[in-house]
Amino acid sequence: MTSESRPGAVPLSDAILFVANKFRFAKILQYHTRYIALHSSLYKINTNSN
Repeated sequence: MTSESRPGAVPLSDAILFVANKFRFAKILQYHTRYIALHSSLYKINTNSN
């Protein structure tokens, strides 16, 4: 079960990892933008109430 016996396995796994990292990065970025938007709206509410 070495990678040399199957030369196509390593690039395929690299591509899968690349796509998975892109999806994970997009999900993290979406989470952070939602988090920032939520806090900016809360900040606006707090500053407007004073």
